[in-house]
Amino acid sequence: SCEEVFVVLKGSGTLYLAPSSHSKYPGKPQEFSIFSNSTFHIPVNDVHQLWNTNEEEDAV
Repeated sequence: SCEEVFVVLKGSGTLYLAPSSHSKYPGKPQEFSIFSNSTFHIPVNDVHQLWNTNEEEDAV
């Protein structure tokens, strides 16, 4: 019930972000590449998932 802001300190990955929906299931997710020093914003009630795409541990 609040927006979120993330800063990637190290590593890289993929952000999956689906817009909020008043239906039972969220919309189709969009994919965004994230990497060290990336900053991204998650709007209120949007469904999201971060996926590590490298062998290093990510720090977000």
